[in-house]
Amino acid sequence: MRAKITKILGCLLLGIGGTHATAQQRSPQNIRHAYLITGAQTAIISETDQVLWRYPRNTRDGCVLESGNVLLVLNSGKNYPGGVVEVTRTGRTIFQYRGQQQTVNSAQRLPGNLTLISEGGRQPQITIVDAKGQPKIRIPVATQTNNPKAQISFARAAAPRRVLVTLPADRQIREYDLEGKVHWKWTAPHPPVNAVRLPNGRTLVSLRGDRLVEVNAEGRIVWQVTQKDFAKPYLYALSTFQVMANGNLVFASANPDAKISRLMELTRDKKLVWSAVQKIRLRPTQFQILTTNGRPIPGPALR
Repeated sequence: MRAKITKILGCLLLGIGGTHATAQQRSPQNIRHAYLITGAQTAIISETDQVLWRYPRNTRDGCVLESGNVLLVLNSGKNYPGGVVEVTRTGRTIFQYRGQQQTVNSAQRLPGNLTLISEGGRQPQITIVDAKGQPKIRIPVATQTNNPKAQISFARAAAPRRVLVTLPADRQIREYDLEGKVHWKWTAPHPPVNAVRLPNGRTLVSLRGDRLVEVNAEGRIVWQVTQKDFAKPYLYALSTFQVMANGNLVFASANPDAKISRLMELTRDKKLVWSAVQKIRLRPTQFQILTTNGRPIPGPALR
């Protein structure tokens, strides 16, 4: 499997054939990453800051699959409620799902070529679709807001037959089973952006109040990183994150006043070891670290 992934991502390791990116990587430990970034810019950036691939649409979520294809959530627009596509690196669409509500907010590929999708609108829901984009399971999600983009920000698989759902307007993280029953929930002090279930059973949550917190099953915060942990104001508009295999955390933030967005890698003892700075105001809606110093990141990514 590693050989297959290495072959697929070979061009990322060398940065061959791309154009220069606006991002610049910095690391006191000489760490270099290749990564996918989604949002106002949808692109794959190499370890040498080359743009290797672009997609000409604004996106809300995305990931590079084992095949090398890219799964993307497309923003809604005029007469289009948003959707999910799987595209090849040549831009050919081989899977698509058109949203059934007002917006599609996230997507995750599951085993069996199923796709987990969150949608906002009159009936916010989690949908699991098959390889043809046909819904197989629908989970209604109750929320207090009519704003489709604030109802559900992300939904991620938490365990077999369990889904972890982030609800910003309700300030809650809920764990649903596939029958729609809530098995666990946590009310956050600030609107949450994203949440994943860690191998230790705890839940890692990013909060718009510029905090990244780890919560245990009883709902107690057992670890956190805040702006006070840095000498500089790095945690403006903290959004999504990825848990690396070595335990490090990569997260996305933005300083709208300085018109700068960042991806930053932090150790568990809160040391900054890598960053990629972009001279744009809008933070990434999602990202995926693909390689580190020439080595592919083993999947699936926890993000």
